[in-house]
Amino acid sequence: MSTDNPSNKMKIRKRCQCLFFKIYLPFLLFLAFISIPAIGADQDGDGIADSEDNCTEVANPLQRDSNGDSYGNLCDADLDGNLIVNTADFVLFRFRFHSDDPDADLNGDGTVNLADYSLLRNQFNQPPGPSASSVIGNPTNAQNVQSLTDVQAARFLTQSTFGPTLEDIQHLQSLGSFETWIDEQININPSVQLPYVKAKGNGSNRNHRHEIWWTNAIEGQDQLRQRVAFALSEIFVIADLDYNLGISQYGMSHYFDMLSENAFGNYRDLLEKVTLHPTMGIYLSMLRNEKADPARNVRPDENYAREVLQLFSIGLYKLGIDGSIKKDSANNPIPTYSQETVEQFAKVFTGWNFADSNEWISNDLSRYDKETPMVPWEQFHDTGEKTLLNRVLPAEQSAKEDLKQALDDIFLHPNV
Repeated sequence: MSTDNPSNKMKIRKRCQCLFFKIYLPFLLFLAFISIPAIGADQDGDGIADSEDNCTEVANPLQRDSNGDSYGNLCDADLDGNLIVNTADFVLFRFRFHSDDPDADLNGDGTVNLADYSLLRNQFNQPPGPSASSVIGNPTNAQNVQSLTDVQAARFLTQSTFGPTLEDIQHLQSLGSFETWIDEQININPSVQLPYVKAKGNGSNRNHRHEIWWTNAIEGQDQLRQRVAFALSEIFVIADLDYNLGISQYGMSHYFDMLSENAFGNYRDLLEKVTLHPTMGIYLSMLRNEKADPARNVRPDENYAREVLQLFSIGLYKLGIDGSIKKDSANNPIPTYSQETVEQFAKVFTGWNFADSNEWISNDLSRYDKETPMVPWEQFHDTGEKTLLNRVLPAEQSAKEDLKQALDDIFLHPNV
């Protein structure tokens, strides 16, 4: 049909109008209808209509938006307002932990706690706002492994297991995403050591523990958990080369099982379990560490205090958020703590004994329970004031109070 003829032009115009009114206009109206929320809808029940609410997922009648990014604080883990939730926000969050800071109180319960930390972690590397939680796990955030080559899938599994088989690679591809595989791994019951070691003897032979470790590492279905537990064991180190732990393979096995069972948990919780484990108490001499007694030439043992700072947590030097070492005006690394800090923490870690012991001093440690956390003996705990990294512990606190607050102090350090 020629478009030069005026009659033909009119026919084309009428046909376009007909198509618009019969097909396109109803479709556009349908899209508009499904995208507009119901008038007056208020899904979080805070009295603010969803159309006006800057956070529809959590009740926030005050509509706080401290960084001015149009997303309410209760739905916004972007604490520094740079439009991405990243490590800098984690650093800011740590300084507000256990406070009532409204900007970091992401779930609006009045306290900045682990629930808020979980929300912050779920939004990591995402833009701020209510949409962030829905981004987790979608194809823009999680690559579809169906498009991965065998080499790419094998690379991922080599990082997250003790070595993949061809069946492992094919299984990962069949699941459809790395996230699904990780979720599956998290839900698999831990492969543990202690039952095997107990079934093999009285716990004096370390070969039995070595056997079950290798079996779990090679054949265990919970490969990610075993790999993470192994990594943790190289940070929270204990060794059974001395006599007391060499013949305490029940305790050694229980310690590794504890790392395995807490492999996907919270660092602060794990740090406390490590601190109070009897095998750690023996290895780094926190067990039966006691307050100063000048008459007997006794002072608190500094072994665990030094290692928990240097090896288990903050390290020797202050770090930037990118992991680089901070330096002073003379270009020297800035220490994270001093000898005085170690001595103060040593006072914290006094007054702890085996759970089943009725004596403070004994040469034979083999007969005691090494699976139950150590318990406080207050008469041997230093109750003086203690100056730590970022806080001062008041005098006359119990051993448990000092321990909890000291571990919080470590946990909240920016290096961690």
